[in-house]
Amino acid sequence: MGSIKNTVTWNTMISTYIQYKEFGKALLTFRQMQEKPVEITMVSLLSACAHLGSLDMGNWIHAYVKRQNLKIDVYLGNALIDMYCKCGSIETALDVFHGLPTKNVFCWSSIIVGLGMYGYGKEAIDVFLKMKDQRMKPDHVTFIGLLCGCSHSGLVSEGRKYFSEMLGVYGVHSRVEYYGCMVDLLGRAGFLEELLELIRTMPMAPNATVWGSLHRACRIHKDIKVSEQVTHRQLELDPRDGGNYVFLSNIYASANHWNDVELCRNLMIERGVHKIPGCSSIEVDNVFHQFMAGDTSHPQFTQINTFLDKIA
Repeated sequence: MGSIKNTVTWNTMISTYIQYKEFGKALLTFRQMQEKPVEITMVSLLSACAHLGSLDMGNWIHAYVKRQNLKIDVYLGNALIDMYCKCGSIETALDVFHGLPTKNVFCWSSIIVGLGMYGYGKEAIDVFLKMKDQRMKPDHVTFIGLLCGCSHSGLVSEGRKYFSEMLGVYGVHSRVEYYGCMVDLLGRAGFLEELLELIRTMPMAPNATVWGSLHRACRIHKDIKVSEQVTHRQLELDPRDGGNYVFLSNIYASANHWNDVELCRNLMIERGVHKIPGCSSIEVDNVFHQFMAGDTSHPQFTQINTFLDKIA
């Protein structure tokens, strides 16, 4: 690659990084970019900010768009809505949404998903009803947002209603994601028998999200019997998944069944099963740092550990 890079080259580099989920490198490349970015670059960068939860950078890009008097059409508008929602700035997302003169189904769906994720279930339903008034046909993402909102807001009857209407009224094809939302909804509300029946009648195999929602429901309601059934089924499918052993162990611990806790731990040791360590990331001064449980490889590990000891 030559020393002189034009806009196309920069845009290609940024898009490629995002395609391979190297979001931090995409933002770093943008900071090095000396050419004026085009709309597609801004959309790509906002996607990176959304994945990283980088609200400060997202705000800067939005301000840049305003300074350059760039037109915020449905594509750029949807990218802004999605970024603000995923970064937790719902009010700003709503401002962008309401400021769009024209909205497509992606804009409507993005704001409904954002509202649903943060527990604004009734507001998500209100937006959905306005979407219907505009004769805008909802897509599968719209219903995921609706069901998610119902789940996080405890709107069980509404969730059942929209889940039922998806096929009969709107003709939306059945997806495993819908069942994951419904399992989460019913699990949070304590309808474990209905939840199990729903899983039994699924037209496709349950995925990790469905099982994960069921696991959380069992933990919340301390249902050991269902927990054992689910975990044994999961272990038959994947006996090397350490998360299943840890899940059942935690259920036993919450019920003070310490002998069973020890049994789970011993089984993990005997079978050589390990739990995959958790991973988290944080942005400090526009630099992204990633940490894994038990990891000591960060160059500032000693300073970080010393500081944590001081505030402990």
